Amino acid sequence: MSVYEPVFPSPKGDINMNRILEDRYIVKDETYIADLANVDFITWRQNSEDGDFWMEMHIGDKEVRYVCKTMDSLNMLLGVWTKLKGNEVEIKIGEGNVE
Repeated sequence: MSVYEPVFPSPKGDINMNRILEDRYIVKDETYIADLANVDFITWRQNSEDGDFWMEMHIGDKEVRYVCKTMDSLNMLLGVWTKLKGNEVEIKIGEGNVE
């Protein structure tokens, strides 16, 4: 089993609460688990107040909201998701190729 930790530090500072399991499932603060393979597309924006990246994973007509504390966390999560979709794409937010 692959587990990425720390992936997304939780607001409480407990790095074990937010993680990706088996290169597929995202776990958030004992609140939910979502299957990244079912995500159709991902949108995000950077919060101007604290610099966090607010993202929404769209599954059909529903969405799962998530906050990445760092750009590296967002880039890593996007890489895991594109790999699950069959073509791993290295997306580097903040390097001028994605706005």
